Amino acid sequence: MSSPDDDPAGVSAPLTATPVTIRSNRSILGACVWVVLAVFWARAMLGFADDGTGASSAEFARSVFTALCYPAPALAAALVWVRSAVVLTDAGVRFRGRLRDCFVPWHAVRDVQDFTSVTLSYQDADGAEAEARTSVFAHGSGAAGRRERLAEEIRRARLVRAAGPSSLQPRRRWAPVPVAVMSVGLLASVAGYAAAVTG
Repeated sequence: MSSPDDDPAGVSAPLTATPVTIRSNRSILGACVWVVLAVFWARAMLGFADDGTGASSAEFARSVFTALCYPAPALAAALVWVRSAVVLTDAGVRFRGRLRDCFVPWHAVRDVQDFTSVTLSYQDADGAEAEARTSVFAHGSGAAGRRERLAEEIRRARLVRAAGPSSLQPRRRWAPVPVAVMSVGLLASVAGYAAAVTG
């Protein structure tokens, strides 16, 4: 196993029964940018709400409601943006995307490549060859080296944990929580716009 000095990106981690989650610092930075945008947007809208014109309590409440609803999509995007990760478990590897997940049990993994993105070749439930890609370490300075170490970590995990349950099958699915978060954020924005128009 690599020492911390050999692994500045923090890719390598001890393989234990606890799932190992690997994510890019760029996804965390992107989520922070969305949060900052949402905060500035909310502050700007609240400034318009309190414009000193002596609006009634109902009008002021509607303006505050609108100001808080408009940034909702940005907050939802922040929560979804930070979700991208690769999760190594005893059962298999999960490529966690922003809105979709792909889980591949270790017995189905055929190969791991690290060209422009880390790509997993596997055999699906019907016996056909399939591929899954992750956006983790797909971009940025030093991304090539991090992709190489991530691919090696997956290969190592496959060797160590290959004795996992063979009854599991690969599966792709929409992730209900981030889909719900984005839906709520968009609905809140629509509700804020409707309140502003009807006001």
